[in-house]
Parts: sequence; structure tokens; C-alpha cells
Amino acid sequence: MLMVTAGYLSYRSNVKVCKGDIIRVRRGIYWHYGIVLSDNQIIHYSSYPGHWWKKPASVRIVLWHQFLKKKKAYEIYYSAKSGSEGERIISRALQRIGEEKYSLLFNNCKQF
Repeated sequence: MLMVTAGYLSYRSNVKVCKGDIIRVRRGIYWHYGIVLSDNQIIHYSSYPGHWWKKPASVRIVLWHQFLKKKKAYEIYYSAKSGSEGERIISRALQRIGEEKYSLLFNNCKQF
């Protein structure tokens, strides 16, 4: 188990997240989703900061603070039921590193 300090809405608590858990963070009017790789890495579908108009969004690995973008609150959207399920989720996500087939409706950070 990984221990990450996170806030839920207006309070703070210690939340246990596991490898392969799917988390989400509020970004204005939408939620952004990512998969926990380790206690300091997330894999997600995202554009490059400051370059969304130049480069297509892609599946990539970032640090937690890069994923959270100064937000202190996130939610566990889906919790891997076992270590082996978490490993399968991670394995499938890693196979898509560098993929640039983003679609707002059919292939976005939630469906990835």
C-alpha cells in the first residue's frame, strides 16, 4: 500500500492508494483521470503543459504534483481489488505510453 496525503473536499485525510488505482482531480468544470504507478508517479492522457495547440495529447508518466497541478484534493475513482489486478491495469497503461490518439468523446483520460 502507498500512503499519500490528500484532501477530500474541505478536509484533509490520509488516503491509502494502491498501484493501479484510478484517481481523479477536479479541473474547473471537468474531472481529469490518472492511474497510480507508484508513490510518486501517475500515468495519464494529457497535453503537454503550455503546448496543447502544438502537440497532440499523449499517454505519459508524470509526478504526482504535476498531475495534481497545485490541487490538494483528489478522489479514488476506482480501487484495484488486488495487487495482481493493479499490475494488469498498469501493464495495459504502460503499453500505451506515447500514444497520441486522444478524442474528447471516444478516447480520453477517463476511457484510457
